[in-house]
Amino acid sequence: MRSKLIRDRAKPEWIRYCGGVSTWLDIASWGLFLAGACLALAFTVTSLREREWRAAGLSAALGTAALAPLLLALLLSFAGRSTLLALLLVLAAALLLVMALPGGDATGVRVVGEQPRVDERDAVFHRFYRLEPATAEYEAYYSGRPEERAFDERVRAMPQLGEPGTRGFDPLAAAVTG
Repeated sequence: MRSKLIRDRAKPEWIRYCGGVSTWLDIASWGLFLAGACLALAFTVTSLREREWRAAGLSAALGTAALAPLLLALLLSFAGRSTLLALLLVLAAALLLVMALPGGDATGVRVVGEQPRVDERDAVFHRFYRLEPATAEYEAYYSGRPEERAFDERVRAMPQLGEPGTRGFDPLAAAVTG
């Protein structure tokens, strides 16, 4: 008994507080708490910066609800404290393991049969921003696709975004963006 008292007096105060045996458990639990708090805080701050108010509120509420039992177990001394801390650590490790495992069907995509060639000129951005009327490329494209020409000509005849005649036209802003 006397040798145990001498050994206990040689240990720092924080180790004696933790009971010596559960020191690793307390350190791991505090690490888990701080990592969880940092993740919840980072998610909340990021959501606020993106003006995602619902996501920020949910992350703050769920982070608090998830970390409160761990914080209480760390700050309070009660029977079964070591068991509860060990259980929370095992649950956190199991959650990390489940998140790390691949899930679902990982067969990927299989290409079956001959794939038709894609003409990149069919993309709307190419047709409206690259094909200039009265050019050889314009005539070559629409000679091969006459069904596209009528629709594209109607769209080209419309006013551009922000010009008079559009729903988004603002005479005050038009003077600036002009």
